Amino acid sequence: MRIFLILFLAFISLWSSAQIKEVNFLGKSWYLHGYDFRVNGSIYSERYNRTLIKNADFPSDKYENFILSHLATNDIIHRQPNAYNFGVVFKPFHNSDIKWKRLIELAHDIELVQRKFKQYSFKINNGRYTLYNEYSLKSLNLGYSPKLTINSPTFLRRFKLYSSIFPSIRLPISGYLYTNPDSSLLTTLNQSYTENYTSYSDRISIGYTELGAGFSLGLKLNLHCKWNIHFEQNVSSIHSISSNHRKLNSGTTHGFRFGIRYMYGTPPERDKKKKNRQDTEPSIFW
Repeated sequence: MRIFLILFLAFISLWSSAQIKEVNFLGKSWYLHGYDFRVNGSIYSERYNRTLIKNADFPSDKYENFILSHLATNDIIHRQPNAYNFGVVFKPFHNSDIKWKRLIELAHDIELVQRKFKQYSFKINNGRYTLYNEYSLKSLNLGYSPKLTINSPTFLRRFKLYSSIFPSIRLPISGYLYTNPDSSLLTTLNQSYTENYTSYSDRISIGYTELGAGFSLGLKLNLHCKWNIHFEQNVSSIHSISSNHRKLNSGTTHGFRFGIRYMYGTPPERDKKKKNRQDTEPSIFW
């Protein structure tokens, strides 16, 4: 992950030097503002996760009944972070005379979303509780999410609050449910899979397309005229359709994102009064 981030920042620095700030589309100047990279950790509603498992591509009804009959009521172990986002940010009203319009941003995000969790339960053996793993899910989806953001005016020179709304669509790249079925259900249980530090004897497909819509509230911190970082809390309503055309699955998710933005170009020049201040004065957002 660290190597990926270094390569990403180097790529942005090289690419931006060859770009123009003003982007014309549909007869309008959209003003390329910068590039976002964010890491996201989300918690999905338990009902959504359970239905996701039920929509897996089980090889037979007996196999399905065996796995689902072992579903426990204990919490599900999640692996985080589970999403990585790269976005291109525009300020469509950058030169507007209306102040609040200049606070609007429009972004286009590409998402790589991975899910890793396992259901577990406890059994009592000789009066002692023993951890018993039921199944493990691993999936990878590629998504697109446009985002509309409105920012607050700058306060304390370096800070802004912001709020965003966004839809999303995530298409499956891969997805497997790792299980340990009874030997009578499959005669070819000669495989061995290790996932989430647990061994399983079989795996089945669990690809799904995910649709969602949500909003976020966040805080930006200006570090430099070309860099800022941001922190945000987000909530989404999500719906998924499994690859084997089972019925719709619905739920919610909430999470926390940390992001860094590289801002293209140069900030607007200060007026003459501000130019007389010390050079060490903190840079403003632009």
